[in-house]
Amino acid sequence: MADEAPAVSGTLGVFEGLRFGAAIRRRILGSARYAVFVLVAAIAALAFASTQIDLALADDGPFGFLADVAPYLVAFVACAYVYWRFIMSRWRRNWLARGLPAELAVSYTVAPDGLHIASALSLTIVFWPALSEVGLEKDYWLVFGGGAMAYFLPRRFFASPADERAFLAAVLGRLSPPARARSRDVAAFLAEAS
Repeated sequence: MADEAPAVSGTLGVFEGLRFGAAIRRRILGSARYAVFVLVAAIAALAFASTQIDLALADDGPFGFLADVAPYLVAFVACAYVYWRFIMSRWRRNWLARGLPAELAVSYTVAPDGLHIASALSLTIVFWPALSEVGLEKDYWLVFGGGAMAYFLPRRFFASPADERAFLAAVLGRLSPPARARSRDVAAFLAEAS
């Protein structure tokens, strides 16, 4: 009898993956993810410096500009936050109204051609050459690969730590050497059992 392909399954909330944006940016971009903030800070510093020069020439005092602008900055940040919360709640509600179920049964299978991720709505195959890293983020394994996509596998899907180790060992064994080197979290997790 041939060995059965390692597989795991469970139920996911359809919006569960939204929490991984920061983790994905951190892994892919590293410290470069802060570049936009550096740019905004540089622009603000230049604007502040030019304003200070104007104020010094006009003799309005060094902090007159800040007193004028601070309420607008606070209002902008508050409005941006409220807008984001409104858009996200609307986004979720409208997807559910279009028939997207709130939860899906999902299975992950280590197959000869790649990692199969299946639900009642779709089947995704991340071919082994496209899989570039598997990393741990809190209670989830993040799988990077296939057209700059990231997938997540909740640790709660595994019946036991031994099942988790067997599944991840099967995945790690199929990765390319560079992907295996990037998957340090998996290697560390497997080494814990040794």
